[in-house]
Amino acid sequence: MSYIAEMALEILKDNPKGLHVDEIALLILEKYQNLKIDADSLSAKLSSRLSTEFRSKKSKSRFSKVKNKNGSFKRGIYKAKKFRSNSIQHVAIQPIEAPSSNFVGAAGEHAVLSELLFRGYNAAIMTVDEGIDLVASKSNRYFHIQVKTASESASGFSFSIKKHIFENNDQSPTFYVLLCRRFMNSHFHHDYVILPSSVVATFINTGAIKDTNTISIRVSINEGKFMLNKTVDISKYINNFELIK
Repeated sequence: MSYIAEMALEILKDNPKGLHVDEIALLILEKYQNLKIDADSLSAKLSSRLSTEFRSKKSKSRFSKVKNKNGSFKRGIYKAKKFRSNSIQHVAIQPIEAPSSNFVGAAGEHAVLSELLFRGYNAAIMTVDEGIDLVASKSNRYFHIQVKTASESASGFSFSIKKHIFENNDQSPTFYVLLCRRFMNSHFHHDYVILPSSVVATFINTGAIKDTNTISIRVSINEGKFMLNKTVDISKYINNFELIK
């Protein structure tokens, strides 16, 4: 993590008004997806590194703090100092290219397939994708499953389902499994949001999900709770494969 300050500087150049270290950490992880560190650990390292550089007596800090109306500094919020073009050399950080959406989608389907098999479902990936990715059976019952996969970003995990596909499959026992992929401590961690189609329909009817041509779902984590579009606590649907019955 020797380039952590340079990464923060690149993020802050695009956000001249300043950001909190937690926001900087999430944006770094979104931009540099090869980093092997979770958001909380990165935020802590950033806080220590930027604070040390800000207090430097050499007056060479590349970062400044944002002040409140009373003149005191806002806690944990930094912005990049403006320098003349010849006063600083930046280290170029090249992010490793993330795999295409086709690879991510296929990986998500196989991850869910594996979880179903471990739980005693006889499951298979559909040859043709018409809104159903997997078919599974257990106790002489059959289920249709659509899988959506997203990596963590500054705003959480974002998913979209085409409205007409949802409506076409709403009459069958259909389930939507939203795979939330994030790096924690030393490994990538998956959480699965298991939503029966009837629950998605209820969220649409109550306004938790906007009724448009695209069903947009954003999952965020706030103090250990999983929130749908910042309004509904959906923690009871997390990793609850028993709902598929």
